[in-house]
Amino acid sequence: MSELTELSESGWKSLQTHENSTKPLSDSEKSLQNVKNLEMLNSIGLINNRKKLVNDNHLLNGSLNFKINDDLLEILSNNSDFKNGEFISINIVDEVLVLKLSDELIPNDISSIIDKLPSDSPNYTILKLNDLFYFIYSCPSGSKVKDRMVYASNKLGFINNLKNNLNFNFAKIIEVGDADEIELSEFEISDPSSNSSESDITSDSGLNSSFTKLKFAKPKGPRRR
Repeated sequence: MSELTELSESGWKSLQTHENSTKPLSDSEKSLQNVKNLEMLNSIGLINNRKKLVNDNHLLNGSLNFKINDDLLEILSNNSDFKNGEFISINIVDEVLVLKLSDELIPNDISSIIDKLPSDSPNYTILKLNDLFYFIYSCPSGSKVKDRMVYASNKLGFINNLKNNLNFNFAKIIEVGDADEIELSEFEISDPSSNSSESDITSDSGLNSSFTKLKFAKPKGPRRR
């Protein structure tokens, strides 16, 4: 093994072709060749392991692996324009983060978001409620294994990108399986120091404080996976 190119797949095949074309080897020559082959395989394994460690560290550091679609990026960049009760649903399509849905909650019923989220694939959702942003990651039980891995491995990088580059400040990061597992108490706002009454609170969209009067879901038992 004298050239780095011999470690590549093409180099390995070329070496095998060369070996097959030479005259038969003696037992001692075969033993020596086997040792060289093992050394080469070990070297290839070390290189692949190093690449894997680099990729794993890339994910652990929370880097964003996929591009954000231009239309979605424009919406995210203007997050100050979000109305109270507005939410966007985000999917990953062909390694690109894209906008799936932009909608608003039904007044007086925050649970209306549950029916808007997909029931068969993972999803990222950003919700604005009472001037606070929430990030929701849902991964339904019927999701494909590949989709689960893609969304889970990119969640942290996407959140970090939203915080560091797009000025999002999330009140809470919520992770659930099926959308109906979202506990509405996650959005409860309690501020004892505040003396403002409900009538003083208005939303950006002209809705009154109905979103502060949340309907809470009853505790649910463990779901069957």
